[in-house]
Amino acid sequence: MSGLNERCELGPVLCKTRVSEFFEGRSRATGQRIVVQVTPMAADSREALERTLERAVKALTLSRMRGLGEPVDWDVAEDGYWVAFAYAGAPLSSAFDRGFPKSTVVDLAVELAAGLRSLRLAGFVHRSLNPDVIFVMADGKASLLGLEGIRSIGSSDVARSGLAANDPRYTPPEAADYESDDIRSDVYSLGCVLYRLLAGAPPFVGADDNETRQKQRVAPVPPVPGEPSGSAWNAVFAKLLAKRPEDRPQPEDIETLMRPLRYAGMPLGDLVKSEAGFRKPVEQPFPTKTAATIAVAVLVVGGIVLGVTQLGGAGSSVAGTTPSGTPGASARPSGAGSGAPSAPAAASPTASADPATQAPVGTPGPATRPPTPRPTVAPTPPPTPPPTPAPQSVSPAAGSPGTVFHVVFTGLLGGNPYSASYTRGNVTTQYNNGEVPANGVLTFDLKTNAQFPPDTYFFTVRTGGAVRSVTFRIT
Repeated sequence: MSGLNERCELGPVLCKTRVSEFFEGRSRATGQRIVVQVTPMAADSREALERTLERAVKALTLSRMRGLGEPVDWDVAEDGYWVAFAYAGAPLSSAFDRGFPKSTVVDLAVELAAGLRSLRLAGFVHRSLNPDVIFVMADGKASLLGLEGIRSIGSSDVARSGLAANDPRYTPPEAADYESDDIRSDVYSLGCVLYRLLAGAPPFVGADDNETRQKQRVAPVPPVPGEPSGSAWNAVFAKLLAKRPEDRPQPEDIETLMRPLRYAGMPLGDLVKSEAGFRKPVEQPFPTKTAATIAVAVLVVGGIVLGVTQLGGAGSSVAGTTPSGTPGASARPSGAGSGAPSAPAAASPTASADPATQAPVGTPGPATRPPTPRPTVAPTPPPTPPPTPAPQSVSPAAGSPGTVFHVVFTGLLGGNPYSASYTRGNVTTQYNNGEVPANGVLTFDLKTNAQFPPDTYFFTVRTGGAVRSVTFRIT
């Protein structure tokens, strides 16, 4: 196939769909690990397919949004085409025998719904969503690959029919009647995948493809095994698998539907453990701890000095008491060298703490010259060190949609892998992954668009156990 062997080194087959094969491979130009989709096609559909693929690959490469595979190379030949994606893990279908906790199903649903939303905003529908084109990394990050049925919304270019592009077990009912360009057709396919993860089988399966398609059209959604008929899970599947597209949620509504199901039916003890797992103690950095310790020490010493000072003052104005209860000598003489007895406490109820006022009337003490103050020598300020770059920065700090935010992180450990993401509210979107350069500096030019509503965003890099973040705002 044109350019494939010259530009890609193919490894083992990862999975096969109705019309494509997916290979693990490596780019000969960059050495990057990749997943390669190879798809045959009819010669008469080449022109329409090439137009659609060119637009789709360009849009997906520019968006780099979570939930979608990132194309890195592609080509079209007389008898087929191929698309190379950045490595995205293993196909979801290869993990069916392991079982999936409900919390994992929720996370996958949210990730893939974000991908469908991004796909729609880019102007496309997928039309071939099934477990073989969903790839999952070891850290749980899910990506939608496969461009077998890709179609531009509003375009008449249809390179492959919706019926031929997908497995009937994951094909929406309307595909038998017309070529849909509604993203809610993909929502239906996603619902079938999620049902398969929970129930162990797709919701509609017949003896052959025709019977399966007929069930998709008319059969009611079966309850999830082990779930009561009125459970929240069954209510969600009733929406995702509605027969009419207009009765299904949009991709951006799926997170709202799915988030409450993370702990549906979980015992309270397990729920507390799960929630505790998300709460990590905030560890103060070393300088903060040191400053706090010094501050406490200063307060303690200051308190001791203040107490001693006040104790001495009180002793000069209140007479001591002997064990017999009779007035005793003052804790401090009232006049230096006078030898006169102290006045009883009752005789001077408002005595001042100043020693001069404690002498008996008519017996003033000798005048005391105040100490001569020593001249104060101003210390020589140390030389100003040259400015060092901030460990992280963003420029500008705020801007309208379309602004390019320049983000810099310094002082990282070169050679370590990193993961970059940005967060709005409680939604985190993966930006990219890579390796920290030898100089320990990472720079990003984050171009925003209409997908970024006005709000505060956090751009975060994780590498080598370190987490660094900057804040910017869309106005």
